[in-house]
Amino acid sequence: QNFGEILRAHKKAVIFAVPGAFTPTCSEKHLPGFIERAHSMREAGVEEIYCLSVNDLFVMKAWGKSYATFADSGIKLVADGNADFSKAIGMELDLSAHRLGLRCKRFAA
Repeated sequence: QNFGEILRAHKKAVIFAVPGAFTPTCSEKHLPGFIERAHSMREAGVEEIYCLSVNDLFVMKAWGKSYATFADSGIKLVADGNADFSKAIGMELDLSAHRLGLRCKRFAA
């Protein structure tokens, strides 16, 4: 099932994207901030919270496990390994000049 179909199945979902798992800003600010606020978002009626990054599923799984409180947050990590979803929504970010390849821009919706 593609990620767009998964999102359409929910009445109220939050998706946020980061350029890369284990990168400094994403790891110190973005994911921890959503972990901290996940419970209050659910109290406000959010059914699912997704974090998307252009990484493989093994990296995303390890990134989640690196936070003691991640499992309790219920946030689902989405690996956009080939940047297919990022490209489809026009949010791809070419960081090849910095040797980071194709990534996803930061966004939340």
